Amino acid sequence: MSSLTEEQRLRMEKNRQEALRKRAAKSCAQIAHPVGETSSDSSKKVKLGGNSSSLTNFYQKSDRTDGSGNGSSYLDISKTVAHHVDETSSDSTKKNKLGENSSSVPNFYQKLDRADGLGSGSSYQKLSNTQCSIMKLKKELITGHCKLIKRDRFAVDVGYHTGLINVFKSLSSSSYDPSSKSWNFNLADHGKLMNAVSSLKDQVSISPLPKIILETFLMPSKYPTLSSIDLSKIEPVLLAALMPFQEEGVRYGISRNGRCLIADEMGLGKTIQALGIAHYYLKDWPLLIVCPSSVKYTWKEAIGKWLPSIARSGEDVVVVTTAKENLLQGKVVIMSTDMFSRSGDKLTRFQTIVVDESHSLKNSKSVRSQVAFKVLRNARRVILLSGTPALSKPIELYHQLTCIDKVGFPRMTEFGIRYCNGQSKPWGWNFSGASNMEELVLLLEERVMIRRLKSDVMEQLPEKIREVVILDPSAVNRTSKEMKSSFKNFQSKQSIKTERRGAMLEYFNMSGSAKIQAIRNYIEDLLEDDVKFICFAHHQVVLNEICKVLQQNGISFIRIDGSTPAGSRKELCDEFQLSEKCRVAVLSITAANSGITLSAASLIIFAELFWNPGILAQAEDRAHRIGQKSNVVVRYLVAEGTVDDYLWPLLQGKLEVLNQMGLSKESIIDADCTHQKDSLQREITEYFKDMIDDFEMP
Repeated sequence: MSSLTEEQRLRMEKNRQEALRKRAAKSCAQIAHPVGETSSDSSKKVKLGGNSSSLTNFYQKSDRTDGSGNGSSYLDISKTVAHHVDETSSDSTKKNKLGENSSSVPNFYQKLDRADGLGSGSSYQKLSNTQCSIMKLKKELITGHCKLIKRDRFAVDVGYHTGLINVFKSLSSSSYDPSSKSWNFNLADHGKLMNAVSSLKDQVSISPLPKIILETFLMPSKYPTLSSIDLSKIEPVLLAALMPFQEEGVRYGISRNGRCLIADEMGLGKTIQALGIAHYYLKDWPLLIVCPSSVKYTWKEAIGKWLPSIARSGEDVVVVTTAKENLLQGKVVIMSTDMFSRSGDKLTRFQTIVVDESHSLKNSKSVRSQVAFKVLRNARRVILLSGTPALSKPIELYHQLTCIDKVGFPRMTEFGIRYCNGQSKPWGWNFSGASNMEELVLLLEERVMIRRLKSDVMEQLPEKIREVVILDPSAVNRTSKEMKSSFKNFQSKQSIKTERRGAMLEYFNMSGSAKIQAIRNYIEDLLEDDVKFICFAHHQVVLNEICKVLQQNGISFIRIDGSTPAGSRKELCDEFQLSEKCRVAVLSITAANSGITLSAASLIIFAELFWNPGILAQAEDRAHRIGQKSNVVVRYLVAEGTVDDYLWPLLQGKLEVLNQMGLSKESIIDADCTHQKDSLQREITEYFKDMIDDFEMP
């Protein structure tokens, strides 16, 4: 028992008291129901009237101490006693109700005994003992606990006790909050309060703040101020690109010695912040980046854009695609989360590690989490990224926290009891709840986590944040006979305008099919983030596959394409707007780019491109319109080796021309992407420009 915390002991004492109460109630029932008797006649009743009200009140109060407050124990006992009177009373003058002449409760129970032939009042004595047991429970210790409510103040969550109130008032920093009906104090008075409460130990027991809270907030801060951190060591290109809040995130991560959780909301640039922190610790490289398979190449592109000094040599950034690859090469190694879980013994060389979508480590029993625990705790710098670090309950945070903070956080049981409303069950502890959330957030922010919402930094953000996701080339079917043939035909048909159109359509159609598996992979990874989003595509086969992956994952969605009746559109849009269960809107680029409002989503995915930037801008505005309370993130899924290589620069150039003419204020030139060009690029771009004004897609 000595290893138990005060809070655990109090919880066990409460469970013991509950067992005593149930045992007392059971004893009453056994006395009122002798062996062999039943209460089959529902019409037999005993009504307790007159002076029996005190008995009613007594049992109702005993229930309230247990938290139920419905007098159920009293009702159970009174019913069984009534049944006993009915069965044993043979005298016709005896009535099945207690009126004014039954004001003495002891006499009532003595009559029951005489009817049994006992005449000793023993049953009453047993019930009196039961009453005493319940009354004794009411006199048990009043228990409570301390909880942090601000960085420098804590509150006491406890029931009423006159002596305790006097203790509270004796402290100069005490303050009563009527809204929460609790007392709070300066954190520096924590020790004084606990010493003062000890004088009431026979009546009151209050568990103190956890050791980690006292060490974190009472001791002098071991972290440097953010403004004192020199960022001059970071790549100048990256440093110049940081928004103010992103720079704050980089400074925070450095102040925590490169061991932190960046939990910013989606679209706030966790990637650039992670690379900034990692580059500050360049001496501790090679760098390992663990991420969902669908965004491996997006990370590679980001390194090329923001860390050009690292990306100059193609050999310095390695994307792992098979388990057989040599992990000893490259300054930066990028691998999928699944590959990471199979490569534990090969990862000892990495002392700086970034884990994207770190909520994938929430289950401590999974193989990936066990590998992560071993690898991450031994690394010098660990940067976890997740916009949803705890998808449904605080216990999902625990494993991530212990991977970052080696010694600070308590054991899982202690964490679960305090922050997950831990309940002891016959099969073990249940940590599916939440408790002391205010304290937990303060603790996380002080030690390991920085989190900002779009609403916090909206003034620093553009209204639209455009990003380009480079799809995993291994999932893009670029080498099929159809793709090779369509690309060859596309290159050769440049002289006759009508032939050019046909070749373009063929290559565009084949590219959509080639991207299907990569698109599916990306959507599946995105579903883990539990966000509401719009997904645009052009080809029916692509729309069908997107719907199929949503169905396979049990996701509720709507679909609007050319076959959707006009009368059904509003009904579908209302479902998406109003239903929390409906998470995805699957839309055709050409059939649903205008005339509908879907502002319930702030994320838009374009699974395919389209050569008219005006159509894309209109489609974006299905979410970016009146009623939208957040910045809109727009992500274009681009696959190398497909028509996207030529459509994307065309879209950028065409939109810039419109901007110069004053016909458009949209710009996708600054979208987060670097683009692979080849020797055909200029020629093909000119080819598209010649077609765009007079060609309409079917």
